Amino acid sequence: MEKVKEPIELFGYECDHGWYPLIKEAEDWVNNWNEKNCNEDKELKIVQVKEKFGVLTIYCNFYPDNLHEKLFDLEQRSTKTCERCGKTEGTNCKASHGWIYTLCPECRKKEEERWNNLLKK
Repeated sequence: MEKVKEPIELFGYECDHGWYPLIKEAEDWVNNWNEKNCNEDKELKIVQVKEKFGVLTIYCNFYPDNLHEKLFDLEQRSTKTCERCGKTEGTNCKASHGWIYTLCPECRKKEEERWNNLLKK
């Protein structure tokens, strides 16, 4: 029987690259946990990474130790980190055209221009 694939195997990271440093922190935490605790039956894995309501959301196959606190910290930091470019200065999480984005002022301006061009067509 074929193994069912996890969302991360099917779709990769479902967010823009500005959050990749935050994701790397989660991956490092998972790898460190596995080095200390892993056996063949119980390997911690990140199974999905996505943007949800303007916030970085990371799902794992289980949640040991302080993983909830680490992921909560990363989620909170993502609300002040531009999903597109990674800048933190002036970045905020707010709705635009029915979608919630966490963007810096420059990326938000580009996104507004993109929407305006789409709506003109």
